[in-house]
Amino acid sequence: MNFEQVNIPEKLVPDNYLQLGLAAQRSKQRSFKELLEKRKLPKNGWSDERIEELVHMLASLDSNNYPHKVGLGEREARIACNLETY
Repeated sequence: MNFEQVNIPEKLVPDNYLQLGLAAQRSKQRSFKELLEKRKLPKNGWSDERIEELVHMLASLDSNNYPHKVGLGEREARIACNLETY
């Protein structure tokens, strides 16, 4: 989630903490962008959490994850087609 586009009340999160969190989020997004666009590995290795976050973000792009869509392919069609049983 991009928190820069969300209006978070200062009562909930003080502005100084929010700015620190947003800076960390921007840094992480830059590293993801560099890896994906420039195909350039980082000089320093990533934490397991950062790797898992990137994998989760990429997995969420899979068409099977859309709530109102049903992805049917060859394997799913085999169980519905009588020709496949012969």
